[in-house]
Amino acid sequence: MGAIRRHPILGALSLVVLSVAAVVGVTAVAVWREAHVDDASRVERTDIILVLGAAEYDGTPSPVFQARLDHARLLYRQGRADFVMVLGGGRPGDVTTEGEAGRRYLEYRILGN
Repeated sequence: MGAIRRHPILGALSLVVLSVAAVVGVTAVAVWREAHVDDASRVERTDIILVLGAAEYDGTPSPVFQARLDHARLLYRQGRADFVMVLGGGRPGDVTTEGEAGRRYLEYRILGN
C-alpha cells in the first residue's frame, strides 16, 4: 500500500480558506468588543450631558430617541452632570420639536418617577 498523496492545489486552497476564516473571525470579535464598550461610563464627571435628537411622533420620542434619553437619564442619576440638554429641530407640520419632545420625556422620567 502506498501513502495517500494530496493534490497541491487542494492544499493551497485549504490554506487560503482557513486564512480567510481566521481573518473574518478575528475581525468579528474585534467589532463585537468595540460595539459593547461604553466610553461614557469611563467619564467621572462632565459639565452637561447632550442628547442628540432623533425622530419624534406627535411629541413621543422614537425608540432610538428614547434609548438616548434613557441613557442620559441614567448618567444624570449617577451624578455625572448637573444638566441635560436635548437637541433637535422640527419639520413643518410637526406638533413639537425633537428637543421639546425629549425635554418632556425626561421631565416626566426624572421628576415623575
